[in-house]
Amino acid sequence: KDDIFPGKCGDKSPHKGVLNIPMGPRVTAAAVGNAMQGIISTTVNNFSPDLIILSAGFDAHVNDPLGLGGLSAQDFAAITDLSCRFAEWHCSGRIVS
Repeated sequence: KDDIFPGKCGDKSPHKGVLNIPMGPRVTAAAVGNAMQGIISTTVNNFSPDLIILSAGFDAHVNDPLGLGGLSAQDFAAITDLSCRFAEWHCSGRIVS
């Protein structure tokens, strides 16, 4: 499973408008929550985007056959809810998922 997506997880962001945060070999709700309240919130506040593009890896779902994560549907809903709030605060609600 370590090389399912070679060269992707942990890549440096190509510019300041892209944020890539590796969550480790098994994604947990606590890790995502900490990232959302920490580095993601800080980065969005400092960058003030015109549009947010959310790419939440659904392979992190607890029932995904890859077995990479422990997130529930409720966890993905919370990620989406907070991302939509970021979009409301910074870019007139413009968000694509």
